[in-house]
Amino acid sequence: MAALWRADGPLTSAEVRDAFPEAHRPALTTILTVLSRLEDKERVIREPHASGATFAPAAAESADAAESMAHVLDGVADRQAALARFAGALAPEDVAALRRALDG
Repeated sequence: MAALWRADGPLTSAEVRDAFPEAHRPALTTILTVLSRLEDKERVIREPHASGATFAPAAAESADAAESMAHVLDGVADRQAALARFAGALAPEDVAALRRALDG
């Protein structure tokens, strides 16, 4: 997902693969499998392309992160305690950013 979010536009599967460091570059079939699973989960959008397909994130990185945090919070029995621990672990600049977001 990081490669797709950093890109200026949609990427081919080969371009996604090439975003990995050469020493840790997965096989193209692995990349295609992961992209297919992300498409099934509606996290990426596949578009037809001359070389097969291109892929783009379905949501901005910030929206994806917010959805992930909300999903985790939905599974917690004591939301207040979880939020307090989360806020207590934030760096001061993140606390300030959170306050600005809450104040609208």
